[in-house]
Amino acid sequence: MRMPDWLACVQQAEQLFDKQQLDEAAELAERALRMNTAAAPAYQVLGLVALERCRPHESIPRLKRALTLQPDLVHSHNGLGRCYYALGELDRALQHFNTALYLQPGYAFAHFNRALVWLKQGRYKEGWAEYEWRWACGLVKRTEVPCPRWDGSPLEGRSLFIHTEQGIGDVLQFVRFLRPLKALASRVVLACQKPLHSLLRALPYVDEWFPIDEPAKISFDLYSPLLSLPGLLNVDEQTIPRDVPYISADPERVERWGRRIKELPGYKVGLCWQGSPTFKTDSLRSIALEHFAPLARVPSVSLISLQKGSGIEQIERNREQVPLQVFDDLDRDAALVDTAALMQHLDLVITCDTAIAHLAGALGRPVWVLLPVGCDWRWLTDRADSPWYPTMRLFRQKTFGDWFGVFKEAATALIRIRA
Repeated sequence: MRMPDWLACVQQAEQLFDKQQLDEAAELAERALRMNTAAAPAYQVLGLVALERCRPHESIPRLKRALTLQPDLVHSHNGLGRCYYALGELDRALQHFNTALYLQPGYAFAHFNRALVWLKQGRYKEGWAEYEWRWACGLVKRTEVPCPRWDGSPLEGRSLFIHTEQGIGDVLQFVRFLRPLKALASRVVLACQKPLHSLLRALPYVDEWFPIDEPAKISFDLYSPLLSLPGLLNVDEQTIPRDVPYISADPERVERWGRRIKELPGYKVGLCWQGSPTFKTDSLRSIALEHFAPLARVPSVSLISLQKGSGIEQIERNREQVPLQVFDDLDRDAALVDTAALMQHLDLVITCDTAIAHLAGALGRPVWVLLPVGCDWRWLTDRADSPWYPTMRLFRQKTFGDWFGVFKEAATALIRIRA
């Protein structure tokens, strides 16, 4: 029997969506709906396209329509869960992830998304376990290591190899767990991104560095991915290692940057506004530099750019509203080494949710982090402090997309500490 034309369109739309050809996928889904207004999978495609573009308010009615027509669409339930997570409605998000898993118990993405909800709610025991579904999702590339994986049992004098797996911010946040491991293992071996070697070389609780990009002799007994350590160590909010600094800046660089920064007048504030544009929901966490203008109007404040790479193109066009001191040689020879040294001479760092936030926190420097409604799990909910970093203050959107309110609050706070 010949496939209906509308169904052929939907199947092509789904294939294009999987290839991230969003415009083409949406066009074919719309065509399918013109042929069959009850084509539930076409509404699903349109809802998922809107979600990929970080437009949850546009996505929700389309996914709901898909489920009204066909209640067992697993991707629609998972998509709605992601929408409600982005809007800060965690209970509703969890309901849809649970429904997706009722319909398809092995659906890896729903498991992973449920982990994010539980971790954001501070339900660490369930969250760490469910977070292991990141491997099945293919969101993280699995590293092949020719020795047994540590299961959390007593190490009894065995050596342990830890490898990084995600972004720089994750490494800076979770490298703290190497310190308690040092007391459990005979030797701690670390493999991390090459750009971070210069910054992290001085870690006192790493016995050996393993090359991440070339073959080397295996000199350890067990291994673990870095972000699996909290679960293996049974970490909850009360047992998160909070001693800072646990990363240090190079003393010579600190002295060199001190001579440069002391020439700047007033209260010295470092700014970062743009994360990696390849991050899936970067458009929600990164902030246009123009939004920082209220901070620039606070008297007797010098603003220093900590931005590297993407985002620096905004500096020139916003120079009148947000005048910044820019150091073109910052981190020229290695990632974050100068930024870490410069931070020692700043009164405050203000940043979006990116690696700069974790660096400042790990260094024990005063840092304000500006967060969207659907912020990452690690910042929890409805609080201005962080259990991960004692010197950090969080400023949150009250409604989706409202950076104006965030900067009004931050500017008021900055005026108070300058008074």
